[in-house]
Amino acid sequence: MNGLEHIFRLFIADLMVAYDLKIIEDIIDGRDSIVDFRVSNASGATAVVETRLYQSLKISLDLWRRAFDQLEALRIKSTSQVGLLVTNARLPTALRAEVPKSITVWDYDVITFLVGSRPGLATEWERISQESFIHRSSPLPEPGQTSVGFINTPPTPPAPRARSLSSATPGADLCKKLKDIKPGKGKMATAFENTCIDALKYLFDGDLINWTPQQKSFSRLHRYDLIARIASQNDFWNSLVMDHRSRYLIFEFKNYKDPVTQREVYSTEKYLFPQAMRSTAIIISRNGANRNAVQVTHGAFREAGKLILVLDINQVCDMLHRRDRGEDPSSVLAGVIEDMLVGLER
Repeated sequence: MNGLEHIFRLFIADLMVAYDLKIIEDIIDGRDSIVDFRVSNASGATAVVETRLYQSLKISLDLWRRAFDQLEALRIKSTSQVGLLVTNARLPTALRAEVPKSITVWDYDVITFLVGSRPGLATEWERISQESFIHRSSPLPEPGQTSVGFINTPPTPPAPRARSLSSATPGADLCKKLKDIKPGKGKMATAFENTCIDALKYLFDGDLINWTPQQKSFSRLHRYDLIARIASQNDFWNSLVMDHRSRYLIFEFKNYKDPVTQREVYSTEKYLFPQAMRSTAIIISRNGANRNAVQVTHGAFREAGKLILVLDINQVCDMLHRRDRGEDPSSVLAGVIEDMLVGLER
């Protein structure tokens, strides 16, 4: 849990206390997820609470569904009447009918409504929103239609779920598969590339489309491993389009034993062309990049506005595990970019 996520969690605890909800248990640890606390209301109903802080108001429908499944499993395990998902994202209208009867969602609109009569909490909420939505270019919206649940919910048992819970962890399976591939060329390099592509499609399906592997340039002098087009309403992906002139993303996969060097970065840089909205590349390497390669990525951005990110397997696995938990994996990419921009020198 990073600093802002911790602040958000404490803020939600204060918000619940302000509405006379009693925190009866703090931190329930699970192997793959963490529920923040259990609370009870004036009617005696109990809820298991999970907070989710995202960097965008809009996240994919699949992330919502995954979060519902994770929370429902933990609700059953904790024998609570309600699962309460509290998040700064905005629940899409198209998904409202899919929210299980045993789960209540406090989204951006609900939280904004709840803090409206409490100036101190409203100020804190505004600060959290400004710091979490760092890629948002337009003003935050006014709250929409809200339905606040659980505060006065009686302790009646929830109706049975219409669909079965998903306990699959494809991200964890892909992570293990990546780590089991030995470094090298030939079949091992092909296996690494194919598994990376499977991982990316699992991570960003819906955000990226038109996946095209082994694409050659018109001159046929260059060939990159994979290209995809951004088609997302997520603030992070929109920031790549608007701020970094990247409608298309180039991916390269390096199954090397050692970190990639400046040579591989220079080779990838040739594929980038800001005027064609193709100015961002992501290199996935087993062991990241060495110091000289990192300096080259800084130079490419500083001199030509070309954004080159080098990810190691651990960072890819971090994204895969986040995706399994219903969290937004693009937050890892956002963190890499932020670290690069903060540390950039003239």
